[in-house]
Amino acid sequence: MDLALLKRVADDGVAKHKAFLELQEALDGAAGITQYINELQVEARSLKDQVAHSQAKISEAQQSVQQAQMLASRNIADINGRVAAEAAKHDSNIQALRAESDGLTRKLAELQSTYAAQSQSFIEAQRIERKEAIAKKDAELSLVKTEIARWQDKLASAKAAYEKFISTLPK
Repeated sequence: MDLALLKRVADDGVAKHKAFLELQEALDGAAGITQYINELQVEARSLKDQVAHSQAKISEAQQSVQQAQMLASRNIADINGRVAAEAAKHDSNIQALRAESDGLTRKLAELQSTYAAQSQSFIEAQRIERKEAIAKKDAELSLVKTEIARWQDKLASAKAAYEKFISTLPK
C-alpha cells in the first residue's frame, strides 16, 4: 500500500471519526433537546392545568360576584321598597295631619267668625241697651225736671200767695 493511499485511508478514517463524533454530539444535543422539549411539554401541561384550575377559580369567583350582586340588588330593591312604603306611610300621615290642620284651621276661622259675629251682636245689644237705658234715664230726668218745674211753679205760687198774704197783714 502506498503511503498516499494509507494517508487517504487514515484521513478518510479521521474524517469518518470526526463525522461520527459530530454525529454523536448532534445526537447527544438532540437527546438533550428532546429531553428539554419533554420537560417543556410537562411544564406546559402543568401550566395548562394551573390555567384551567385558575379559570375554574375565576369562574367560581365570577359566579360568587354575580350571586352577591343579585343578592345585593334584591336587598337594595327590598330596602327601596321598604323605604318607599315608609315614605308613603309618612306621606299619608303628613297628608292626614295637613287635612286635620286644614280642618282645624277652618274650624278656628269659623269660631273666630262666630265669635266676631257674637261679639258684634253683643256689642250692638250693649249699645242698644245703653241707648235704651240713657233714653229711660233721659225720660226719668225729663219727668224729674217736669216735677221740679211743677214744684217750682207751686213754690212760686205759694211765694206769691205768701207775699200777698204778708202784704195784707198790718204793718
